[in-house]
Amino acid sequence: MSVLCRMEVSDGIRELKAELTPYCQARRVLEPDHARALQVCCDLLFQAAKHQEIEIARHVRNSAAAWWNITQEIDRPGTNLALFPIIPRPVPTPDPEGAA
Repeated sequence: MSVLCRMEVSDGIRELKAELTPYCQARRVLEPDHARALQVCCDLLFQAAKHQEIEIARHVRNSAAAWWNITQEIDRPGTNLALFPIIPRPVPTPDPEGAA
């Protein structure tokens, strides 16, 4: 398996696919040792994917909580936070002389 990194799951699946290629080209029997190795690979990929799911969920929760805290602070009386007003931007018109 690959070294622990952000791409561990996709790299591991690609490596596993490459290991199974000979079984797709000709009729073969999966030996018990190979079946156990396949189970270990799948378990490692599962654990890495689960870890990434947890990290993504934590990041999403933290981002949502930060946004919620900002909106609550804006609504608090006496705060020095304010949203910038939406300023309409002029639409550029093509220059009749062709200059950019």
